[in-house]
Amino acid sequence: MKKLSIALLILLVLISSAAQEDVMKHVADQANTFTDREIEKLEARMTGIYDVYGFDTVIVTTRDSRGQTAQMYAADFYDKFRDYDAYPNGLIFSFNFDIGEYYEATRGMGMELFSDQGEGALDSLLRPYLDEPDYFGAMTAYLDSVEKTLSRHSTPGEGGKRILSTTLRLPTFSEAMAESAGLLPFMLIGGIAIGFAAAFVMRGKMNLARPQGGAQRYTSPNSLRLRDTSDIYLYQTVSRTKIQSNNSSGGGSGGGARFNSSSGRSYGGRGGKL
Repeated sequence: MKKLSIALLILLVLISSAAQEDVMKHVADQANTFTDREIEKLEARMTGIYDVYGFDTVIVTTRDSRGQTAQMYAADFYDKFRDYDAYPNGLIFSFNFDIGEYYEATRGMGMELFSDQGEGALDSLLRPYLDEPDYFGAMTAYLDSVEKTLSRHSTPGEGGKRILSTTLRLPTFSEAMAESAGLLPFMLIGGIAIGFAAAFVMRGKMNLARPQGGAQRYTSPNSLRLRDTSDIYLYQTVSRTKIQSNNSSGGGSGGGARFNSSSGRSYGGRGGKL
């Protein structure tokens, strides 16, 4: 009986270990960029995104890019970290500290939803955090943007899940109202205040003078005489054509790239300098 109990205990330990290994990980912090608590928050956030949208997200940090660009490192790491066929729609965000670059590599629907937004948009989102540097803040803002994009390109499904589409979905009336609900009280107060102010000004400008039958009652006799006439040009129309500049500031610009990983898998991507 004692041997049976020991065997059952060992079996439970093995099952528990296997279950822990099967947990889907989203953060590979090889450069020790985040605290344990920050990793927990990122993991929970990205797990929630996958559960709702079926869209995979991964963050990797490294101080050894192995001679690769951030673009190729991100795609190759993603190929090894997450099976391409099992997770066809997703993205990986890579911090490559040894070469001072960051990169977002996308696969499947991610190429249409994210990479085509352009590098400039991504850098504008991250730059305030990268300059601190606040990498956890950068990833929090990044995941906010990811989730907002997924929400706008999806429709409700069963069990709280959402069905992704590359077609942009306009917000429903209830969603628009929910987004503006926080501003509604201020809008109402502002509208009422403006209304009272306008009424007060208009009343101040009103007078009780009785209307007259002719304009001559408002002028003195012989007080208006025209001595000369001339044409004066009050306005002119000027047409200007904006000349686009090739100069750019910040860590990234332009649209997203399409490329293949070392294993030949198709990816989209955008990135910039840390």
